[in-house]
Amino acid sequence: MKSLFNSLGSHYSFFESLSFLQAFLFAGKSEIFELEAHIKKTYSQVPQEAHVVTVYKGRDAIQLCLQVLLPKSSQVITQAFTCHAVQEAIVKAGMKVVFADITAGTSNLSVATLTQALQKNPQAQAVLVQHSLGIPADSYAIKKWCTQHNLLFIEDLAQGIGGVDSKGIPLGVTADAVVFSFGRDKIIDAVAGGAVLFKNPTTQQKETLQTLRAAIVKLPFSVVFLDALYPFFTWLIRATYDIGIGKIIFVIAQKLTILNSAVVSRTNRMSWMHPVYARFALTRFATLNTQLTSRKEKALAYFSQLQDSEITLLHTLASIEAGSNLRFSVVLKDSAQVTQVVRILKQNNIHVSDRWYRKAVDSGNQNYPSEYVTGSCPNAEFLAERVLNLPTHRFVTKQHIETITTLLKQVAGEK
Repeated sequence: MKSLFNSLGSHYSFFESLSFLQAFLFAGKSEIFELEAHIKKTYSQVPQEAHVVTVYKGRDAIQLCLQVLLPKSSQVITQAFTCHAVQEAIVKAGMKVVFADITAGTSNLSVATLTQALQKNPQAQAVLVQHSLGIPADSYAIKKWCTQHNLLFIEDLAQGIGGVDSKGIPLGVTADAVVFSFGRDKIIDAVAGGAVLFKNPTTQQKETLQTLRAAIVKLPFSVVFLDALYPFFTWLIRATYDIGIGKIIFVIAQKLTILNSAVVSRTNRMSWMHPVYARFALTRFATLNTQLTSRKEKALAYFSQLQDSEITLLHTLASIEAGSNLRFSVVLKDSAQVTQVVRILKQNNIHVSDRWYRKAVDSGNQNYPSEYVTGSCPNAEFLAERVLNLPTHRFVTKQHIETITTLLKQVAGEK
């Protein structure tokens, strides 16, 4: 069986990788305007009052959103079981990050865990909600709770684009502001790119945004060029991995920094989006429904194979129906069993070591310092130690799913 990867450019076909290189040469600013118009139309109830800004990274979008909407030094509640980039953006915005625990047995925060966080941090002014792994948090209930407590409700759709809330309303529609990431291995995978949607900015907020625009810089040519190479090199690595050539190319691409950790941004300054990312984001949005249908079918296949096993599933039939299903998440007995499963799957040409997340606030192999206090969010720590996220992308086949689930059940044991 041909090797399968959780990530490593797994959204990209050969022709798309060539198209990305072509877009690097020919994409124009009109595509940025088109992307901004699409976001307004899709996620704003009153599009003519909304304002969209497109930037290089999702973390840039979070930083800009907070700096426009909140006073400096504000406290922002977000969940543990998240990526370091979220913390990085909040800190760069000059604000304090407050971590709320996730609810036991889920990958998301809830009204109950938010209430606990607010009791300890009554000066908090905003809640930033992510829909971890494509499983929707209860946006409807959280929005209602935020309104009751006079808190700004911001949705991060990096992993949740295409999902709906408990009332069937698309995620992002009821939020006060929405941030997007179009980075590698997200639902809208354009290698990089981010956006922030201000639903109804005040005059003062518009003035603040205008001032902040002056601090946003143009992306260096070298950054865009390296990103443009990423789809082709990852396709080439995957295509030749099983004959050994791909492994050599992988090492070379890392040395040339064509491949780098997704946790690391190629620039430390808030930067404008380049049209190449806008073109591919638009392409992904155009095929979003097809992608969501495919991911849902694969999530259901995993669910069907594993629901009667000893393995704990984060997903329910309802969450699969409502979510984007970016990954299919299982919870194993302990970290040793996770390591064992990853090793056995690798022996069968299935590479899932990219787990999302190994710590409550994860920076991968970068080991960045964290604002998170160990022991403060036990549910997030429990899940990070035991979670294993399985691929649902377009190149996952029925045979892959059968192999993965069979090996999982062999390790975990049947009921």
